[in-house]
Amino acid sequence: MRNLFFLICILFICNGDAQNNMQYISNEALLIRLNTNTHLIKYYLENNEFQKYESEKNKQKDYNNQIIDAFRNYYSFAPVYFFYSHFSSDVKQGKLDSIFDVNGKTLKYNEIQKIKNQNYN
Repeated sequence: MRNLFFLICILFICNGDAQNNMQYISNEALLIRLNTNTHLIKYYLENNEFQKYESEKNKQKDYNNQIIDAFRNYYSFAPVYFFYSHFSSDVKQGKLDSIFDVNGKTLKYNEIQKIKNQNYN
C-alpha cells in the first residue's frame, strides 16, 4: 500500500507542471473513493455463503483501513476526505453527508460547504 501511494505521488510530481500542481493541490481537498465490493458481498449473503461473506467483508474493510492509514501517515499536502463507493452517486450530485476524515469523523457544515465550492470537474 505504501508503495502504491508513493507511485501515485511520483507520477503526479513528474508531470511537467509539478510546481503548479503541488500549489493547486495544497489549496484543495482530496476526495478518496473507497471500494466496498457491495455486489460481491451481497451475492455471498444471498447465497448463504456466510464464510465467504465475512471473509470478503473483513478483507475489504482491512484494505480500506490501509488506504486511510497511508494517507494519515504519509500525506500532508492538503486535507483528505473519504467516502465509500456506494455513495459515489450522492457525492457526484453534491450530497456530501457521507464524507469523513482520516479519523472517521463526519464533516461539519462549513467543511462540506468548502468542498462544494471546489471544482472537481
